[in-house]
Formats: sequence, C-alpha cells, structure tokens
Amino acid sequence: MNSLMNIVAVLVAIIALYVAWDQARIGRNQQHADVVPLLKIGASYFTAEDDDAAPIRRFRLTVVNAGVGPAYVDRSEWTVAGTSLQRASDFLTILPEALTPTESITGTVDDYLLGAGEKELVVEVVWPRNEPVEQALGEFMPVVWRMDFNLCYCSIYERCWVSSFNAAQPRPVPVKQC
Repeated sequence: MNSLMNIVAVLVAIIALYVAWDQARIGRNQQHADVVPLLKIGASYFTAEDDDAAPIRRFRLTVVNAGVGPAYVDRSEWTVAGTSLQRASDFLTILPEALTPTESITGTVDDYLLGAGEKELVVEVVWPRNEPVEQALGEFMPVVWRMDFNLCYCSIYERCWVSSFNAAQPRPVPVKQC
C-alpha cells in the first residue's frame, strides 16, 4: 500500500511539473504576442491641388506599424528598375529628367524604431500637372509599381520578420535575424 502511494505521489508530481512548464510556455508566448509589430508598406499616387489650387500629382511611399508593439527596422533592400537604393533620397536620383519634382520629402528606410500605430514617410514627390510631366509619369510609374522594397524588422524580444512591397507573399515572413 505504501509503495502504491509513493507511485501515485510521483505521478502527481510529474503531472504538476508538466502543467507548470506548459503554463510558463503559454505565458511566454502571450508576452511575445502582446508586442508583435506588423509593418505594412504602402504606396499612393494621386492628383491633388497645391496651395494655389493648381493641379499636382503626388507619389507617397510609407511604412505603417499596424501591430501592437514597437518595431526596430534594422535594414532594407530597395530596388527600382534594377537600381539598388540605399537611402530614401536615392529615389530622387532615378527620376527621369522630365520628372524634376516641385517638392520632395525623404525619410529613412532603415535603422529606426517605429511604435505601434506610427507611420514613417519614406518618400513623397510632387509634380505639376502638365502634358510633359503626365507623359513622363505614364512611362515611369509602371516601373515604380514593380519595385521591390523589403524591410527587415524585429520586436523587443528579437523575433524578426521581413515585410515586402510587391511580394508574392503578402504576409511578413519570419526570419531568424535581420
């Protein structure tokens, strides 16, 4: 009888150990899920009016953290028409001569922290709306829409992903590190 009670006590201890381990694992996963960043790369191209009510064309490339935790954007890979861009300002150097912008703003493409719900402007370019510009944009914008833009980012727990613009896989892809 005594040995039966010892066996039952050992089984109860093993079960309790397993339950404690499983609860710790679930708690750890919940902590990671509470701070998962989700970066979305978006581009927009539209007609607007400037301050003088003159028609303009505007192109904007942004990154939004739609997740619940901060994202450290570690590195990027950006290629437009076979040209590798290292900085956001490099986008201005690939514009055809006919597309000299009337206004431009450039941000960063890597090495920054993006909090949950925050947006980073990568590049914004404004052109006047006239026939030569419209013709040049008609040739250039299809090239822009085929660009490859990948951002590698990590959570505060060093879990990392790659988000892509124009990717065959629209979801961020987990990677071991950036």
